[in-house]
Amino acid sequence: MENIKEVHSPKSIEHLANIYEEFCDKPCPFDAFPPRIKEVCDHIALAQNLPKVYLYFTALGIISGCVGRSYLATNACNNKSQKPNLFLIGLGSSSTGKSLSINVLGERLKKLDDDAYDKFVKESESLKSLVDEMTGEKKSKKDKMKPRNESFIVGNCTSEALSERLQQSGGTLFSVLEESRDILQIVSGAYRKEGDDTEIYNRAWSGEPLRYNRVLRGLVYVKQTCLSALWLSQYDSFISAMVDKKSSSISGFAPRFIVFCGPDDIKEESDVEYELDATILDKWNEFIERLYFTRKNCETPNIIRGTSEARKVFRDFHNLQVRRMNGTFRSLKELMGKTRENAIRLSLIFAIAEDSDEITEDIAKRACEVMEYSVGSMVRLFSNGLISSLHDRKNRIVKVLEEKGGTFAVSKFMQMYGISRDYLMATVMSFPDTLRIRKNDKGKGEIVELISDDNTETSTAGITGESIGEITSEKELSPPDDDEPLF
Repeated sequence: MENIKEVHSPKSIEHLANIYEEFCDKPCPFDAFPPRIKEVCDHIALAQNLPKVYLYFTALGIISGCVGRSYLATNACNNKSQKPNLFLIGLGSSSTGKSLSINVLGERLKKLDDDAYDKFVKESESLKSLVDEMTGEKKSKKDKMKPRNESFIVGNCTSEALSERLQQSGGTLFSVLEESRDILQIVSGAYRKEGDDTEIYNRAWSGEPLRYNRVLRGLVYVKQTCLSALWLSQYDSFISAMVDKKSSSISGFAPRFIVFCGPDDIKEESDVEYELDATILDKWNEFIERLYFTRKNCETPNIIRGTSEARKVFRDFHNLQVRRMNGTFRSLKELMGKTRENAIRLSLIFAIAEDSDEITEDIAKRACEVMEYSVGSMVRLFSNGLISSLHDRKNRIVKVLEEKGGTFAVSKFMQMYGISRDYLMATVMSFPDTLRIRKNDKGKGEIVELISDDNTETSTAGITGESIGEITSEKELSPPDDDEPLF
């Protein structure tokens, strides 16, 4: 069987590379975004010479951080509701317009938040002066008189500081970073002896209660959490903190992010100069201010209900990701586990931006389009060097099979070579023209089989598919054809 490796390897790795390239090389679907976002972002992009992708996703982040948990999506997925808090991270080279995008679109929200903080400082100083004049029992009651800090925007901070701010704010914060290099290093565990520092972010994205034990300073407890994040970063810091540290995807931190990628090159300015239209910016700022006060005065969340048609769109989108996770992209399956939840959260932001009282089928489809772009961007980033790694894995497995006569039990791969079933399955689904897993002749266990030239044609029929076929003694693991786009 010496010729198997020579015949199949070059063809397989090139074919796999094409599959990844076709999946990842998708332009941002700008037409899927709400008209309110398109209007302001297209105008700023023209007037300020900024990449539209930064502006469009920054607008989503500003809305998400502004509303906090004042809205809730229901009936979009089983019996589970979703808040509108998003984790967004934009990647691009230096001087391509990342910071300016936040500054222009987030100006009004920052002003409102700064005013809230200034009010808190003044009230705190007044209280301090009052307390200094108190004595005895009155002074002991000063804690009940503390003013509330209604500022909710935070920047770089440690997990301990973030937990304290969550407690102070009632559990809802908006993390905004024009350069997230430092925070990415913190959460990736660069300053810890072992593990990462993602738990607080994972919990706050999901809305789970937070218990954080501060050394010598007691316990921080927050019953309900809601953290939105809008981070911008250069590629190198993202790759070193997220891609190279596999724990970020295994812990569920990376899959919570919606990723968008800016241009690699700086855009030249046009000879024609455009002025910012104050009326367009005023409309955007008035919208943000309205959302801000809706949040501030909200006692119970505003419910936006998904239609039955929208539920089906999200279910189909989820099943598409499942087929990918079980198929060709099995090696990156950890990255796709939160796609439906993020799509629903996006649809809630879309509904808010469009003043819709429900998540319609159209809104759901457009949100899934945007999420599909993000998944492709994430896969492209995390598959850096993966294909050659998969190819090396395959060669290792092929070598074992050649030594064993073409087949070998899945269980023995683990016992003798430390190669798990999941490791095998990821490799098989990446190179189905060379390997397959099937039931053994007795139908009681699984074996890995090296495919000979005689049945190459049938085994390659499903290589572009993205779901695992049922394992039987007669049918190999070949995914059904899934070329037709869902959206």
